[in-house]
Amino acid sequence: MIKIEKKIKIPVPMCKEYPFHDMEIGDSFFIALSEKDTVNKLQIKLCARANYYVSRHNKTAKFTSRCVKNGVRIWKIK
Repeated sequence: MIKIEKKIKIPVPMCKEYPFHDMEIGDSFFIALSEKDTVNKLQIKLCARANYYVSRHNKTAKFTSRCVKNGVRIWKIK
């Protein structure tokens, strides 16, 4: 038998987790490195999220990322 559960919140979609939608050209945001990630792993994850956002919501947008001290920064460049 399958249990029916009530009042379970729907998780936030991946691209809504980051402010891609609100960014203008030249804007950036920083994500700090967590204990479970390496800086390269974090950069790959964020680039994948940016690519997902572009493919689903704004095909003309472009983002770039850089590993910086203790994390990764993402810029909107187009």
